[in-house]
This record gives sequence, C-alpha cells and structure tokens, in this order.
Amino acid sequence: EFADTVSQLVTQKFHELAMGLASAHARHKALAGIVMTQGKTESLGRQIRKLSTLSPLLPLFSGLDVRQAQVVVLSSGTKCISGEYINDQGLVVNDCHAEIVARRALIHFLYAQLELHLSKRREDSERSIFVRLQEGGYRLREDVLFHLYVSTSPCGDARLHSPYELTTDRKHPAFCLCARTARYSPPWLVCPAVRSDTACLPGPRVSRSSRTLVSSSKHLARKFRGHLRTKIESGEGTVPVRGPGTVQTWDGVLLGEQLVTMSCTDKIARWNVLGLQGALLCHFIEPVYLHSIVVGSLHHTGHLSRVMSHRTEDIGQLPASYRHNRPLLSGVSQAEARHPGKSPHFSVNWVVGTADVEVIDATTGKRSCGRSSRLCKHRLSARWARLYGKLSTRIPSHGDTPSMYCEAKLGARTYQVVKQQLFRAFQKAGLGTWVRKPPEQDQFLLML
Repeated sequence: EFADTVSQLVTQKFHELAMGLASAHARHKALAGIVMTQGKTESLGRQIRKLSTLSPLLPLFSGLDVRQAQVVVLSSGTKCISGEYINDQGLVVNDCHAEIVARRALIHFLYAQLELHLSKRREDSERSIFVRLQEGGYRLREDVLFHLYVSTSPCGDARLHSPYELTTDRKHPAFCLCARTARYSPPWLVCPAVRSDTACLPGPRVSRSSRTLVSSSKHLARKFRGHLRTKIESGEGTVPVRGPGTVQTWDGVLLGEQLVTMSCTDKIARWNVLGLQGALLCHFIEPVYLHSIVVGSLHHTGHLSRVMSHRTEDIGQLPASYRHNRPLLSGVSQAEARHPGKSPHFSVNWVVGTADVEVIDATTGKRSCGRSSRLCKHRLSARWARLYGKLSTRIPSHGDTPSMYCEAKLGARTYQVVKQQLFRAFQKAGLGTWVRKPPEQDQFLLML
C-alpha cells in the first residue's frame, strides 16, 4: 500500500507540473522521484532495516505514515551527454537518466535545508531536516526517511538479468501464459514475487532454434550476472565494463572515443554504501541513505536486492556513520504502462521550493537556452563554497579553504577511503573495475 502511494504521489506530481510544460516536455519514458516521510517511524525503520537483511520480500511498508509523505524532487530522462560536450568548468550534467537526476535534485534540496541554519531566526533552523551535532556538523533528523520511485527498472544488471534460469523443460517452460495479461512471456516477466494474482501456464512448444538461443542466453547470463556495466553514449542500453585497464582521457573523448558512464544499477549500489549526498556535503553532514526503492515495472524483488546490495557484501567494516545500506524494495500493484517509441533527448527536473520545472538537453548537458543547469557541478559547488566557513563541519580544517572543486572532494577523506573500499569489493567479487570520468572535468576553480 505504501509503495503504491509513493508511485501515485510521484506520478500525480508530474502530471500537475506537466500542465505548465510544452507538450513535448510532458512526455517521458522514465520517471523518477524522491518522497520524504516525517513522523515517529524511526524505531520501526531500524527494525525494518535489520529484518530486510534477511529478506527483501517483507510487507513492511504499512508501518510508514502516508499522511507525512511529500514529493521533494522529480525528474525524467534516459540519455547521457555526448562526449563532444564534456566540460572542464563543471557547467554540464553528464548523466540525465531519471534516477540520477533525481539524486542530483535531492542534493539541491539538501543544500537548501542546510542553508536554513545560516538564518539568525531560530524557527528557520528548526524547520530544517538537519540537526546540529555537538561534535561538529549535522545529521538528518531521526524521523526523516527518503524513498526513491523509478518507473522502470534501473538500467544495467537490474534490468537485464533474472534470477530465473532460462529453460525449455516442461516443469519450467521457456514461455508462460500470464493470466493477468493473457500474453506469452518468459517466466521472469510474469512471475513477480510481490504479486499473487498471476498464474503461469506452459506455453507452446519451443523450436530447436529457440532452444539454441535460450542455451546461448543462459551462458551469457551466467557469465555477466552481477557484472558492472556502462551506458552507451547517445543511445540506450548497457554493456559490461571492459578490462581493468580501461581509462578515459580528456583528449581521447574529444577526439571521438565514446564517453563511458556507469549504469544506474551500479550507481544506486554505490549510493547504498557512500550515501546520496556525495563528497562535498560530507564536509557538513553524515551520509544520507535511501530507506526504500519502489520500481514501477519491477519483475522480481529478490533479483533487484541482489544487484543493489548483495554484490558488495564482502566490503568489510566501514567507518563510523557509513553503512552497507539495504533499502526496502517493492514493485507496485499496477505496473506503469510501457511507453513505446523513441526516447526524448531531454530531461526535466523539479525541486520542492523552486518555482520552475527545468528542462535539460541531455545531449549537451545544458538547458535548452544554453545556460547551465542548477544541478551541474559548478552551481552546486558554488552553494558549498558559500556554506564553507559559515557552518559547523564534521571535518577539521587543515589550512585554507579549498580553491578547486577536486580539492574540496578529496578533502572528504573518509568518503574517499570508503569509495576505494567499495571499488575494491567489486573487483574482489570479479565484477569488474569502476570506470571514472577524465579527471580534468573536476579541475575547475570554486566560486568563493
């Protein structure tokens, strides 16, 4: 019930905002939003988190107060920037997939909440979702929880592979008849573990050529199951990361090499260790994690749990305030209808407290008017610079204020240590090497 409410809140908010958009921008192929709940649910939340390590398939959303739910960010999009538009001043948004933009929009929201502590009025700081810590810095109020909704399974391993093995025997047919849709489909598409209204009947006999295809698919599925994957520049879909020596260079990309961006599945897995806030905000706040993820077209919760959390089980002990987060996972009772046709080349975003819906050209990473997005590195880092030196920090100062964006990121030392720990865990599990963007994109001056 709560998962359905999250889905409805996000879609209703999008329809409300779309009324002020051009008809083309009101279209979307992938929609994402983050819902915030506030209320005395933290003790329950902690119990749920412990239980969810045993099984992700728990009807535990009912303990969350729907009346306190609020959509704080909204986004759409399925594209990434073209390599020719990469920018060394932080003026573009590289990845405009809906869930990635939603996370950047949440960072925008978190800055606004921290800025309330700059006010001299006590009521402003009391309205913030952050409370100040005696030892320095801030943390999220105990009753504040964030819930991510994505209309489609995140690109990468979460969308590609199923826990069901492809097979052609009669007990486990290669194709099943879904009683709900009356269509023949592979069994992993019609047997969602979170639904009970679907009955599967054996499909028609599979031809020899189909059996060969199924056998080949089984081999490939086993070989690359759980593997890190990258998005295809100027297209859709993902491919497994190349060898461990893969390095992106600035001049190489400008000369025509494809710009590589990690898949949404892998980025969400990263958030489940490092948090949503990124390196810069770690100067001020403790890591912020998702409490739940709701997917509109989720086919199998157990598989999503495996790729989101279980791949990094051997990460080892983490520093204080960091954790191996295991968010609650759920589908919805009525899956969102698939939107056929070519994906739009733009992305929209909205943040609570802002008057406008912003439209980004995903190919260029900038707004259609040519100006930079409020979610680009340059604009967000400018907000960080305005807070630095004025707000209490978690990280002791070791000299002057960083003058460059890359220096500010590296200054979050614990965050950087945990990030390397995560990358080593992926490598140790044989899942590939995380591919980084060329370092030149972070070597720009902060606006102090």
